[in-house]
Amino acid sequence: GVVGAAAMAFRELSSSDSESSLRRFRLRRAAGASDLPALYNVCLKTGDAGSDGTHLFTDKALLGSIFVGPYVMHSPDFAFALVDTAAGNPAAAEFDGVCGYVLGVLDTTPFLDVC
Repeated sequence: GVVGAAAMAFRELSSSDSESSLRRFRLRRAAGASDLPALYNVCLKTGDAGSDGTHLFTDKALLGSIFVGPYVMHSPDFAFALVDTAAGNPAAAEFDGVCGYVLGVLDTTPFLDVC
């Protein structure tokens, strides 16, 4: 879920001692519907307790549609995409550099009513 998705970016950050590598990441506020494929990919790639869960699911969008989509679509003011701005990042080519996310809601009860 949300915590697991941070693992993908954290592994990248923790593997480097350079402060400049921290600067290449930025949060993009209000992730929208156009970000869903990238966010779903991050969810899948961290869907096995922080490791790649691709081998566990035949429907590659299942995890994202449960753990990401509702937040992005129903609470966009609290949906953020972490973007790796470095050239040559494998995620950059296919997913515009999206390598993580932070999702939340202001009030859980109304959110659950619409989801």
